[in-house]
Amino acid sequence: MTDELEKKRLDKQAQEEYDLAFSKLSDGQQLFFLMLYRVPRIDHLWDVKSKSLDVELFEREIAVMSPGEVHIAKFFASVWFHSNKRYGFDLVDAVSSLDDPERELIREWIADPFWP
Repeated sequence: MTDELEKKRLDKQAQEEYDLAFSKLSDGQQLFFLMLYRVPRIDHLWDVKSKSLDVELFEREIAVMSPGEVHIAKFFASVWFHSNKRYGFDLVDAVSSLDDPERELIREWIADPFWP
């Protein structure tokens, strides 16, 4: 019972710290993270508290992702860095291999782009 209570307390504390960090983000950063959370396979690569992408982990993981995961990861990286030069995101290649939910993310961003 004590372990359960401690876990709940730590979970609550972590959520409060996250909420505080999220509230300090710019509007563009908040939109980015909200969009990112719709892709659980890659959301852990970015950190709200430090407002950063773990580039080393990103590059390790991209090497073992499926083609669709690589495209969506590169899309998010291109938005994050305001450029597709670093990882070579290609819209045509991405759209040809992504599923509808991932294509919808890209469509939403194209319709109303923002920069984190």
